[in-house]
Amino acid sequence: MDLLVNNAYGGVRSLISSSGKPFWEADINLWDACNQVGLRNHHVASHFAAKMTTKRKQGLIVTISSWGGLAPIFGVAYGTSKSACDRLAADMAVELKPFNIASISLWPGIVGTEQFHQLADENHEGNLGVAAISDKFNWETPLFVGRVIASLCNDPDLMM
Repeated sequence: MDLLVNNAYGGVRSLISSSGKPFWEADINLWDACNQVGLRNHHVASHFAAKMTTKRKQGLIVTISSWGGLAPIFGVAYGTSKSACDRLAADMAVELKPFNIASISLWPGIVGTEQFHQLADENHEGNLGVAAISDKFNWETPLFVGRVIASLCNDPDLMM
């Protein structure tokens, strides 16, 4: 194994249904929706990837995160999740560096995945504002993000 991309996330629909509510009025399961498929899975996948890559003494673990870890954009559960993803990547980087394995947190913009396109098409007015977001911002393609990761993976100076 040369590369792991931690990119699973299951909280989008829960974020939409909780949009505009303070954390104490949102469904308590929002926390699990933001952190179970995402943060926990990233840790589990990284655990097993590290077992493989440390034997080879090379590799890259990319954890997809968001600037939402620094600034409140979708609420407490989302922000905490993204902050924790960033910390996961940073702490793994320290422990993996002696094995020549890089761990980074990557913050793409809005990526035009199939699910995001579907949500924008549904035009959730008054909710998360997916349609408004899609009108206001340019979307990145999954191909663009993939090319960024491929470039990192092939960078001979990545560990510097």
